[in-house]
Amino acid sequence: KSTINAKTILEQFVAAPFMRQMLAGARQSGPIKGFPLRTDFATAPVTGPHLLLVGEAAGLVNPVTGEGVDYALESGKLAAAQLSHCFTAGDFSATALAGYETALRERFQELFVFSSRIRDWYINGPVLNRLVYVANQRDNIRELFTDIVLGNADASRATSLKTLSQIAFTL
Repeated sequence: KSTINAKTILEQFVAAPFMRQMLAGARQSGPIKGFPLRTDFATAPVTGPHLLLVGEAAGLVNPVTGEGVDYALESGKLAAAQLSHCFTAGDFSATALAGYETALRERFQELFVFSSRIRDWYINGPVLNRLVYVANQRDNIRELFTDIVLGNADASRATSLKTLSQIAFTL
């Protein structure tokens, strides 16, 4: 079983020299609590017979940022449009609801696959430190990753030869 949990991460963060100095005299006022967020949209089904999942229930929580309110609102809008068709047809079968899953995949699949890869590949000490360093040196890299995570840019741009070479060779 992994020993990495919210409590351990917070304790390590607070123990870092900069934070220890910044929090001198502070004290914890209650227990540390954390709850898992569903971030598995890229691999999880979101429809079934007489069933549509929206927002966090559909795994629409960004794997990098933990953000998801806008995804919830947009998935709700797509669900409402699909349900309108289902009510008109009187059909709520898995086949009738499949258009919703198609619409969600077209809108979010690439972003969530990319964000999951970012989480898995980049969220480790040395790589993340390098990425933050480069983002602080190069506005275009910082803006690119921000736009990708917010869903405003094509996720594949992060793995282009140009982007990867800028990350690797920025001094």
